[in-house]
Amino acid sequence: MGHPTKAIHRSTQESAPLEKVLKAPELAELPLRPDSSVSRRYSSVITIIVPSGMMDAESGAVLKEQLTSTMAAVTEPELIIDMSRVESLDNAGLVDLMQAINTARARTKSIYILRAPPSIQIVFELTQLDRVCMMIDSSLAASQLPQF
Repeated sequence: MGHPTKAIHRSTQESAPLEKVLKAPELAELPLRPDSSVSRRYSSVITIIVPSGMMDAESGAVLKEQLTSTMAAVTEPELIIDMSRVESLDNAGLVDLMQAINTARARTKSIYILRAPPSIQIVFELTQLDRVCMMIDSSLAASQLPQF
C-alpha cells in the first residue's frame, strides 16, 4: 500500500471564476495512491475528482471510496468530477459512480460532471444521472461553470 494522501487546501482572499481556479498554479493535484487511477485537486472553493481509464467494478470502487473519504475530509461547497480522462464506463462502474455522487450530494452544494466523452454522456442521459448533476461540455465549460 502507498502512503496516505494528505489533502491540500489553499485559501484565497478573493473569489475567482472557476475557469481561473482550474488553471491556477496554486491548485494542487495529488494521486490518491500509487496504484490508483483517480486523482483529486483542491482550491479554496472546489474539490475536483479526476478519474481516468476504464471505470469498471475495481476502479469504480476506488472512486467511490476516495470520493467518500474526500467528502468527509473537506468542506468545499462545490464538487467537480472531471470525466475527460475516462475511456469507458461499464455497469459496475456506473453503479459505484452513482453511489459516490449520492454520498457527495449529501455533503456538498453542487456537483458538476465536466468534459464527459460523448459515449459517457449518453449513459448519463439514459440513466437520468444528468438530472442529478450538471453536465458541462468542454467547449462550453467556461460559460457553464458557476462564478465564485
